[in-house]
Amino acid sequence: MKANELSNGDWLYNKNIGKPMQVYPMMFSQMFRSNSNATTEDYNIFPINLTPEILESNQFVHGYGDSDFYDYEKWEKIVNDKTIRVIKDSSGWFCRVDDKTMTRSMGISPFVHIVQHIIRIGGVEYEIKL
Repeated sequence: MKANELSNGDWLYNKNIGKPMQVYPMMFSQMFRSNSNATTEDYNIFPINLTPEILESNQFVHGYGDSDFYDYEKWEKIVNDKTIRVIKDSSGWFCRVDDKTMTRSMGISPFVHIVQHIIRIGGVEYEIKL
């Protein structure tokens, strides 16, 4: 990943220390100042795959849904009248944020940091914990 794909507070896995870490401003300047073409992988830092366990440990409620086209698993959490909905089907992970009148944000979300971005864009002040 390039630096412009990340935001402060994003969770990534740091193979150098063997555990998840959050992105912080100083990290960007230290990692990318000397080489603007560097990626996080150059520093042994990788995205974290989204899992049901991560969602459930953050109190997302698990359930099942169906449509005219397919069945799917879903995890939902309500924060300040907005619903964060994460769906997993045969094609992968998808996240959306809805309020009572409209969808605020949505996107394909195979990684924790992408779900974090969709939640922020949807106007929800909620941070996934690892």
